[in-house]
Amino acid sequence: MRSKIHFHKVAAILGVKFRAIANGNMAVMPIFIIVLAVVLRFAFKSMGGGEVNSFVSGYILNFGLTFNIGSMGIFLTSAILAEEKEKNTLRVLMTSSVNGAEFFIGSILPIFTVMMAVNVLVLLVSGIPMETVNLWMFLGITAVASLTACIFGMLLGIFTKNQVAASTLSTPFLLLVTLLPAFSSLIPELKKVCVFLFTGVVAEMAESYAAGQGYQLSLLSGIVLAATAVLASALFLLAYKDHGYEKE
Repeated sequence: MRSKIHFHKVAAILGVKFRAIANGNMAVMPIFIIVLAVVLRFAFKSMGGGEVNSFVSGYILNFGLTFNIGSMGIFLTSAILAEEKEKNTLRVLMTSSVNGAEFFIGSILPIFTVMMAVNVLVLLVSGIPMETVNLWMFLGITAVASLTACIFGMLLGIFTKNQVAASTLSTPFLLLVTLLPAFSSLIPELKKVCVFLFTGVVAEMAESYAAGQGYQLSLLSGIVLAATAVLASALFLLAYKDHGYEKE
């Protein structure tokens, strides 16, 4: 990537991406996640005689966050990039004055912004008492996890030629980072694996808040978050060098 970044070009790409998310089928995904969290809360509330216990609140928060991070960060990001390849809009951008760094930033920021908004809405919908939540810790951890997922999504998008290929390639990764942490509260054995997943750190935080405890990021969890972010970035840079946007 060329290092010089023109922010007016990034802003122009941001506008295009936000319109693509808002006007296309992609807008269904964040809405679906929020609606699903609301439905789960009311369903469990109905079954619980009008009350939602801490375990249920924690599960809703856990599932909502991990599903949002996996589906939007990995699946949606790779699908949008693949769609641009399929429609040759990526080639048009790269043969214009937009460089790879500008395109990368402009592509990730809209999805990342929507993801963070959904993360906060899921927290509010879950029923977790807000007095137990360290909001800055919550925002920090979900931001790192969301950004990491977006980078993985861009990485997968580099290797795909169309949306079908993007869906096929991203699905195993989506299932890994979403289902294992989501079911770790139901199946304790899964926690042995989840401690090494960046979404597992998010799930651990959700369970801690549901139990009415403050959450402190452990050394292992901090290493997992940092190492995964560095790994995603390094793999992306290597892939970009050989299969970058400007070669499309």
